[in-house]
Amino acid sequence: MAVGALARSGANIAGSAADAARAVLKNLDEAAMAGKSVKTFNIDDIAASLKNLPESELATIGKSLDQKTVNLLAKTADGQELLVKMGRRQVTVGTRITDAARAGGDFMKRFGNSTAGVMSKLNDSAKKTINRLTKKPSDTAAQQATKLQREGADAAKEVAEQAPDVARAADDVVELSPEAKSGLKKIGMYTAGGTLVLMLVYNTMNPFEAIHEALKDTGSVASGIKEIADAAAGAAKDAATGGFNFISFMTKNSWVSGSSSVLIMIICVALIAMSFLGRSKRLKN
Repeated sequence: MAVGALARSGANIAGSAADAARAVLKNLDEAAMAGKSVKTFNIDDIAASLKNLPESELATIGKSLDQKTVNLLAKTADGQELLVKMGRRQVTVGTRITDAARAGGDFMKRFGNSTAGVMSKLNDSAKKTINRLTKKPSDTAAQQATKLQREGADAAKEVAEQAPDVARAADDVVELSPEAKSGLKKIGMYTAGGTLVLMLVYNTMNPFEAIHEALKDTGSVASGIKEIADAAAGAAKDAATGGFNFISFMTKNSWVSGSSSVLIMIICVALIAMSFLGRSKRLKN
């Protein structure tokens, strides 16, 4: 948590309430400097202090908070209201996976399911590099990992230059998943164009599937990526038939956080209401 930003943001706020807020934030800042966790403090007190700050200050603070602190604030009485003013939202594992899956599906809808179009944009040198990076039956996990470490960065630079739109979009999709980013880092491919290289090496337009396969081939493990890859593939199918089907996604992927069941209930109520309105309209006609 960037608590220094919290203390500084309250420096010029007048009034007793703001003074009290500043005192709390200063203590929090000093505690952080001493290596203490935000959990050492009562998160409800922190939320109450933040509530006394102007919205303009809250917006600045929102940019500085780490996600763990945001999630803690979300559980307080005024947390949701504060997060709106800060321009932040609670992010759970289910939320992250849903966002990543939707983005993956949109990516495949935009660029298609075949890598042939991307390969056609590459020169012979880049194509040869992709071929070298493809795991051969005789390659061990260690040998595949070494190849990616040695040539992966150069290959990423080439594809980013020759297919910049696809490379940039693939990188943006992966940024929505901490699990996928962690996987890329493990195999030394967390660089501009790195995701697209793996997609070409493994002949898939699903960024998460490519990362999952690369991790398997190099003997590395990153939990959660296979589930996101499957969800992204499902989202792509839903998108192809008229947009991301949230209900379909949730029913097909029971591993998503149970708290999302509330959203399903809301959607069900909305669908029932729509059906009544539709029937009413037909009766009038």
